[in-house]
Amino acid sequence: MAVRVTPRSPRLQLDPPRDGKLIVRVNAPPAEGAANKAVCKLLAKRFGIAPSRTRIVRGDSARDKLVALEGVSLEDAERVIEELTS
Repeated sequence: MAVRVTPRSPRLQLDPPRDGKLIVRVNAPPAEGAANKAVCKLLAKRFGIAPSRTRIVRGDSARDKLVALEGVSLEDAERVIEELTS
């Protein structure tokens, strides 16, 4: 899943996709992997999986990332994204 991360946001939240990327806002700083951990934790909670089943595949130190969500079907991912846009 392609995501765009905004670190040091006032709140944790997922926003509807923009330019094909899910917008993820986390309050953690982008230092020492804190923002990446927060992204994985937030996505895991929203998609109903354990945080250990999420991982950053590409973009470890960039705002644009590719995140793998193990155990989440395409239909489930589309449903969650659809809920964000409603």
